Amino acid sequence: MAVPPAGVSVTHRAAIAGLFLLAAFGRPAVAQAPQEIRSITLARLGCYWMCPRYTVTLHPDGTFDYNGAGEVPKMYQAQGRFPKRKFEALSRAVQAMDFFSMPQGPFCSQCDDEKALIRIETATESRTLYFHWYGRPNALTQLGRAINRAANLRSLVGRYY
Repeated sequence: MAVPPAGVSVTHRAAIAGLFLLAAFGRPAVAQAPQEIRSITLARLGCYWMCPRYTVTLHPDGTFDYNGAGEVPKMYQAQGRFPKRKFEALSRAVQAMDFFSMPQGPFCSQCDDEKALIRIETATESRTLYFHWYGRPNALTQLGRAINRAANLRSLVGRYY
């Protein structure tokens, strides 16, 4: 067993070793304030049959961009407005579900069921999660439906609302 040099106690050596490890492997995690969300996008990606294909992106100023791509009544690009408070509510829901830390769940790109994605963008990061629209309800499906309701897309996507 090594003997510490004169004047350096075992406690001091442990502290020095701890500082070395801290310097080598980074600083302890510090909780950061949630970032302001710049856009929330829902894209329903269709399936091998009659599933809707459209994208809607909501912005914090209360505007949205819609692009109907297939199997929806309105197959064109459109812009619209919705109450800003709905974007704020969606932002709170995204923060509450810890979207940026959620793992990508099981996703089968070759399966014949409707696929979708949700993309959240902040000033410094963007995250996209893919999921299956139908089947067992999950947090992403519920968020997707809330995005549809916020933009009131019933007139654009019809029965697939």
